[in-house]
Amino acid sequence: MLTITELDVPEAIMRAATTRSWGAKWLLGSMFSVRFDPHDSAEPKPLVQSTALLVGSADWRIETDEQVILACGDPHEYIADAIKILDGRTLTAITPISRGGDITFVFDDLRLHLFPGYSGNVVESLTGEEEPDTQEHWNFCLPCGDVFIGVSGTSVLVGQSSTLKWAFSRRWKMQGRNLHLLSDDG
Repeated sequence: MLTITELDVPEAIMRAATTRSWGAKWLLGSMFSVRFDPHDSAEPKPLVQSTALLVGSADWRIETDEQVILACGDPHEYIADAIKILDGRTLTAITPISRGGDITFVFDDLRLHLFPGYSGNVVESLTGEEEPDTQEHWNFCLPCGDVFIGVSGTSVLVGQSSTLKWAFSRRWKMQGRNLHLLSDDG
């Protein structure tokens, strides 16, 4: 997997996100997606084969200069409907990634601020050894199959597969407090 500098990421994403956003959809927890590919056909391409932002394990909030509109800690029933506020907007800017892994996607007058909920410096592995944190906070998928993978700190990986792509390409259902995979045809 190739690692690119944090300065290359905003420019590359801005070149890919050429249409207004659409199809903002909550998946579960703090996970949601928003698409940027043309959607003039009756049957759009699968999410992970399109131009799309996938938000995974990052904390986030959507805000204006005056107020916070929506945040990852809001009730899920509220997020599921309110996340659609991102639909029909133009991605106008992306901030450079901060040392802590914060990145902001600007949609017209709204800011989607993503930030890790922890330092991400080191994670203890199952063997008890320390290793770098590579948990995926966000992905930006391109139709060619490439994906920018935002991990802790300023690192962004570029590859063809990711954990978030896998999760968003499946169908899930909550049953009580348990998550069940409905299909594995992604």
